[in-house]
Amino acid sequence: MPIHKSSPLYRTTHSIVTLIFLLGMLGVPKAIYAQTEPPSYVVDTAPISNYLEMTDYIKMNGALDDASVKKYFSHSIVSLFKHRPGFDSVRFLNNLEAVYSNKPVPTPQQDDDYLLMKKYFENEARIRKGIDIVKQTDIGAMVKKRLRPFYPQSINLDTIQLQFVYMFLDEGNGGLPGYVLNSALQTSYLDRKNVDVISAHEAYHTITNSVFMERFKRLFSATPTDTLANTQNLLWYMQIVSEEGIADLIDKKIIGSGKSPLAEEVNKLRKNETSRAEQRIL
Repeated sequence: MPIHKSSPLYRTTHSIVTLIFLLGMLGVPKAIYAQTEPPSYVVDTAPISNYLEMTDYIKMNGALDDASVKKYFSHSIVSLFKHRPGFDSVRFLNNLEAVYSNKPVPTPQQDDDYLLMKKYFENEARIRKGIDIVKQTDIGAMVKKRLRPFYPQSINLDTIQLQFVYMFLDEGNGGLPGYVLNSALQTSYLDRKNVDVISAHEAYHTITNSVFMERFKRLFSATPTDTLANTQNLLWYMQIVSEEGIADLIDKKIIGSGKSPLAEEVNKLRKNETSRAEQRIL
């Protein structure tokens, strides 16, 4: 079944593709098993702060500042997205200038990044408030508290170090070893007591994916053949579906019960859920 870019199914699939790309950039499957350097601090809001620094300059001067652009793309996580397939940094920056200097862009030229930037522009005050809340919150402790019921006692969450990165994204991404990537826009829709709930969903992916890859490291590090690739792909896909089903138990009930745009997205996913799932499986 084709997936339209405006549909929740497209965004879920796009998120999975982004995750696979990020893991690929790190040298998966072999490098993922190596012990990576743990993050030195729990919360990193530099990417979204740097993004807002660029937009502030545009609003004041009508154009971008080379120094702020370099600062934004020099962040290690942001730089990964710069190399994702199809990303055009020039177009990205042109979109940014257009949105924050109120320059009209013809509808046919309005790509996904442009439309997302419009949302960030419209919700800027909310996003800045969300960043302040995140900085004042022990996100790591809150996330691990939410995760404990979903793991056996053999997995000691207190020994796992994660860094929660807040940035310009449409939705959060988990799975990158040691990191949880958060959409600053999504985070801004959450109230203070639940500001960690999407982070917890994504953290489940980050932790569980590492366990999965360690368990099957011999299979994924074997010399590729067509048959082996099919087995790897099937197992990988089944793992992603399994993870998503459990991770949704962490956050969807909470975000689906409110009146924010997040609740609207969850309700869209639930519409004709069974029939759409059957079609996707076929």
